[in-house]
Amino acid sequence: MARLSGRLPSHGRACVRCPDGEARNGERVCEACAAELAADRAHRERLWQITVDKMREQAPDFTVYIWFEPLHLGAIVDGRWYVVAPEHVRTWVTERYQPFIESAAGVPVEIVSEAYVPPLPAERRAQLAEREDKRAVAAGDGIDHDARLADPPPRRAPVDPALPPEPAPTIKRRPRA
Repeated sequence: MARLSGRLPSHGRACVRCPDGEARNGERVCEACAAELAADRAHRERLWQITVDKMREQAPDFTVYIWFEPLHLGAIVDGRWYVVAPEHVRTWVTERYQPFIESAAGVPVEIVSEAYVPPLPAERRAQLAEREDKRAVAAGDGIDHDARLADPPPRRAPVDPALPPEPAPTIKRRPRA
């Protein structure tokens, strides 16, 4: 009987964040991306704590405790903060305190549910679009993608308001028996 090594086998899954990384042991990201995500999470927690401290200077302690302590900064994408709020406070915070949070943060803020997935950053969207274009060219699907994007579809002639409208088509009905 062969001895198994102490390492778990890699399943060869690609990292969902970077094209070069390999995710191991059932993870979705490689080790380098996992470390980067942990550092990003710590950075977001520090930013949110600074913002809460600014709000605490201008609002009563019970308001901060009840309405702002349950929130956390879920993501920062293209300069917009996505603040995650539990269901029981999200609507109230959005309606009453979103401008207050934005002024304390100094950036645009969107209050979102815990299930919300923020959009990808513009840079990452561009990378994915470029990768998709390369795959389409490599696949040789026979479509001239550049020509399709360069020539917009033909436009219909504008309707002259001075002309009478075209009659609607009529439907002829058979007489009932």
